[in-house]
Amino acid sequence: MGARRRFTALMIVVSAAILGTLFAGCAAHSKASQGVSGNVPKCGAGTLLLSLQAEGASGTAVVFAFLLNRSGSACIASGRASFEIEQSRERAKVQHNPLRIPVHLRLSSGQQRFATPIDWSNWCGSRRHPDVVSHFDGLATHFRFKGKWAYVVPRCDQPGSASKLLPTNS
Repeated sequence: MGARRRFTALMIVVSAAILGTLFAGCAAHSKASQGVSGNVPKCGAGTLLLSLQAEGASGTAVVFAFLLNRSGSACIASGRASFEIEQSRERAKVQHNPLRIPVHLRLSSGQQRFATPIDWSNWCGSRRHPDVVSHFDGLATHFRFKGKWAYVVPRCDQPGSASKLLPTNS
């Protein structure tokens, strides 16, 4: 019987060693796979499309900068986006104009996402020809507040106070 117990104990030790090796190997493979998927390249020149959209909200205009990944693989859009309010193609008197915000977006192939939206508030200037111009990583686009979208121009809530451009999270 002593030999049988030793044999059973030996089988338990060998089985534990085999299972431990298998689990360690699976864990190492899992971590290696995570590292590979975490190495998404930066979006290359010409792979992104920048567009703007604005909406009115409680007297402010909320401006969204959208980035579309036109490449065949996932990439990271990383850098700083700038937003500038212009009046008849001249920089408007708005606090924090132009506004620059950090951008770090993971975009799958064909995916479109927006960066941190910005709020433009208290516009007491002329409502003729206001634009927002945005730049990101060599790309530029603009949005004209006109026609059916004229209502998006922010309301003048405090005459004599400065108009402001701020990220929505501040």
